[in-house]
Amino acid sequence: MIRNKVRYVLAGCEGWGFSHAYVKYEKNESVFIEKKGGAYLKIHLHDRTVLVTGTGATYKSLPSQFDFDTVVPLISPSVVSEPVVLINPYHASGGFTSNFQPFHKKVIVDSGGFQMLRGTSDYIDLDNLVDFYNVNGDIGMPLDLPLHKAAEPMFFDAVTKYMKANDRYMLSKLNPNVDLALISHGSNAKLRLRRLKQLRRPTKTVAIAGLNVISDMDKNTKNLVGLSNALAVMDYMRDTTDYFHFLGVTSNFWFVVYALLAGTGYVKTVGGDSVTHRLAAVNGTYNVGLGAGSKMRSMDLLRDRTIPLGVMCRCPTCQVLTDGRLHLDARFLESHTLFNVIETKNLIADAVQSYLNGTTKLREIAEQWSTTGGYPALARAVDYINLVIQKGYREWLPHKQSSLFAVHGGEKPFSADGVKHFTGILRKYEKFHNEKFLPT
Repeated sequence: MIRNKVRYVLAGCEGWGFSHAYVKYEKNESVFIEKKGGAYLKIHLHDRTVLVTGTGATYKSLPSQFDFDTVVPLISPSVVSEPVVLINPYHASGGFTSNFQPFHKKVIVDSGGFQMLRGTSDYIDLDNLVDFYNVNGDIGMPLDLPLHKAAEPMFFDAVTKYMKANDRYMLSKLNPNVDLALISHGSNAKLRLRRLKQLRRPTKTVAIAGLNVISDMDKNTKNLVGLSNALAVMDYMRDTTDYFHFLGVTSNFWFVVYALLAGTGYVKTVGGDSVTHRLAAVNGTYNVGLGAGSKMRSMDLLRDRTIPLGVMCRCPTCQVLTDGRLHLDARFLESHTLFNVIETKNLIADAVQSYLNGTTKLREIAEQWSTTGGYPALARAVDYINLVIQKGYREWLPHKQSSLFAVHGGEKPFSADGVKHFTGILRKYEKFHNEKFLPT
């Protein structure tokens, strides 16, 4: 099945919670919430009492007098059915205790290089990174340094040398069971291939990053340029790659693309990671149904909705906890959202399977899943994918369009602060490796 070849990778798992909701079916005269410090939260509904324990809590921490009929793990294998998760050691630096082995999950560990791009860090200790990978990871991301498009002319080749030195150092210290992925960056296909040809080495995993960094294009054009960049990498690496991982790219449009690439056999497995489910929970957005359809805020649930939601949603949380107002707790809402995101991915993959079998039209997929740009944008992407599969890779380039609002005079020069920032980072790693990356 195509759905087993397309991954939705739960990111942000350094914050993975093991909260549980214990349910006792009983009649209550009134509905109210009872808090007991940081130990637990007790919610009295008309037909049941729900007691929620905090992260790391066990049955022993429950009040001795509380007898329950069923227990609902708020983040569990029944919710996270996907086989791969992602953690970031930069965010886990304050302490990391999650154990994914009982859930039979493979763990991708991000390097924290993106934090250096953002300026929240200017140095990642390679030895600490390797130690973290060896203890917690199955797939490790190389320590990269993403660049702004304007910085590429000045720093692209220096960053390639820096990444190659980092790869060499990490491979000498990583456990044999940890696969160090290759990672692709660059605002165009030519740059991505130039870097890959210098970094290429045996690996089962290739990560594709930075598809959404181009800001001076509309979203449809941006998606097609991103797809062209991705296909350049896939064409070059697919014969030796088991899994292509897209960093932070999981819209419905891209799930259709992933399903097509896997369903045609162009790649073996493909997927992307996201923290959208967690952001939705923190923001209080309750998604009604699957896909990109209607949404309402959880605050609306509190004010307006008193009927159970279990009849509307198949997720384990809604089926057992029933009262929609419980989703004001971000733990319930994250479980609900994550389950529905994974179900959306699976149903999109099934629809693409039907399309490849000739029983579903592409227009129906676009209308059902509200892909970016609708049917015309999806049709252009599919035509391009078919062209590459049948005749080999060729870069997709957007038509030049004149605009009243066009900025003339070429790219703006990279800022002095930006130059100083990237130069400072690379100098530190030159000293660590005792090599020169920057031009003298």
